[in-house]
Amino acid sequence: MKILVRFIVVALVVAACDLAGDPSTTSAVESTPSTQSVTTAATTSTTGVVAATTLAPPEDAPCDVGETTFSTERILATFGVAVGDAEQLSAIRWAEYDDCERFVLDFLTSDGAPASIMGDTSVTLLNEFDVVRITLPEEVTATQINDMLIDTQLIKRAYVVRLNDTALAVDVHLKSAAQARAFGLPEPARSVVDLQPRTETDDPITPAVANRLVLLVSPSRSGQDIVLAGYSWNGNTVTVTYGGETTTIRPTSSFAATGNTGWYWFVGSVDRQTVDTTTLVADNGASTVSLRLGAS
Repeated sequence: MKILVRFIVVALVVAACDLAGDPSTTSAVESTPSTQSVTTAATTSTTGVVAATTLAPPEDAPCDVGETTFSTERILATFGVAVGDAEQLSAIRWAEYDDCERFVLDFLTSDGAPASIMGDTSVTLLNEFDVVRITLPEEVTATQINDMLIDTQLIKRAYVVRLNDTALAVDVHLKSAAQARAFGLPEPARSVVDLQPRTETDDPITPAVANRLVLLVSPSRSGQDIVLAGYSWNGNTVTVTYGGETTTIRPTSSFAATGNTGWYWFVGSVDRQTVDTTTLVADNGASTVSLRLGAS
């Protein structure tokens, strides 16, 4: 079995870490893939440059070992200690195997050394959007990564998002529905998500994506309002127009007012009866996106 590893790293990182290994332990098959450093400016949205290499297979495929099982539940995992030393998200990596895909986050301390252990971390599966969300510890406040185009069988993109004034998250956008498992590894500190495809699911509405605005819409269900969510660059207020109506949605973090650039999470809802069989148009002053919704 050959393993295709795609590796992305910011300029802060000089040494490659492994992607393969037993997730139930800290041991792993060491590898030194060919890499290309990517410096990402904090004031602009970015797309990472990919360098790929083929590695010798580990003794055991990573998805066949470990006690953590795959799940489709909303809460996949919580792990970490009350206060860890990880304070910077430094790299996003991934690998494709015969039976699964692995997504890894790497971290640094405040001094720029490899972190040893994660603080409190949670991983949720947002099935309504086909998104896996890794909510980072409160200590992780810095990163030079904004978003990355990944393009594997299951993953299409990842966004680093400010959820509120104290939390950053990495949202992994899937190409199709998946079951997943998640866990943390120490020394060095890593957050790991394994993915496998699944078929039993409702089809989410494809996100509308622009340079400075991403709009997510939950599938319409009888008797429920339609949830509008997404990311607005630099925390700009989002105006949504639909069926002759207009609603305004503000990001859930006030950090943008202090000059912190990047993606900011917003979430709101609109009346299902008004929205069905119409077009949603969202604008944040920097980008405009639209989605055509059909009758439920």
